[in-house]
Amino acid sequence: MLATAPLAAPSPSPSPPGVGTPAPTASASGAPRIVSLATSPDVVHAGDTVRWDVRTTPDVSGVTAKVATYGFTFVRVAAGHFTLAFAIPPAVPFFFHGDYRLAVIAAAPAGDAKATATIRFR
Repeated sequence: MLATAPLAAPSPSPSPPGVGTPAPTASASGAPRIVSLATSPDVVHAGDTVRWDVRTTPDVSGVTAKVATYGFTFVRVAAGHFTLAFAIPPAVPFFFHGDYRLAVIAAAPAGDAKATATIRFR
């Protein structure tokens, strides 16, 4: 799983396997934050199922992402937790292989928060 560098203050040590991540708290400034962005698998291949997981402050109402010309809307699982999973087609032409920039936007009444990650497709 690829996780971006921390986008805010470091969080407490990770939870043991099978234990949920503590819910993020609102930022002191009142502005929304993307606390973490995780992508899986690290390198995507034709036929893979891609999973993206975004943790935000609880005030975020929606998360979207863009990769190249594609736009995605995340599903809200709980306050501050958004996820998305989709399958890559089994036959993708070689000229689509490469690195892509994933731009994530978390929308809240107080404004938007943004984060990026690199998606590797081979």
